[in-house]
Amino acid sequence: MKDLVLAEKPSVAKEIARVLGCGQKHKHYFEGPNYVVTWALGHLVTLAEPEEYDSKYKTWSLDDLPLLPERMKLKVIRETTPQFKAIQQTRRTKRSVRADYRHGRRTRGRARGPVDHGADPLEEAVQAALDFLADG
Repeated sequence: MKDLVLAEKPSVAKEIARVLGCGQKHKHYFEGPNYVVTWALGHLVTLAEPEEYDSKYKTWSLDDLPLLPERMKLKVIRETTPQFKAIQQTRRTKRSVRADYRHGRRTRGRARGPVDHGADPLEEAVQAALDFLADG
């Protein structure tokens, strides 16, 4: 079973896919022998509008505030729906791993020594991030 790596944006996914050997490019993801790399396009979902909880919230009234629902509702942002659905579909068939690129940036600084010796700093950062995620 392949691991699913979710990057924050397409450019980051492209670099992670390169490092992980994911040479097959698809519309919404890259695929390799061990990984599928996709991206989130920033925010894929947003909080529901007040009127989506109850029609009485279509107009504001101080008497209704604060609005504190039992559970916050999320909705998919219309413009990101195709990418959201692609991630959902891919997620059903893969073991999930989330690669946080910010972790990679911190790791990249620690990988400075290998850079001086010809190592790929992004490869080091991605591997460190995957090791971190596997441990916890």
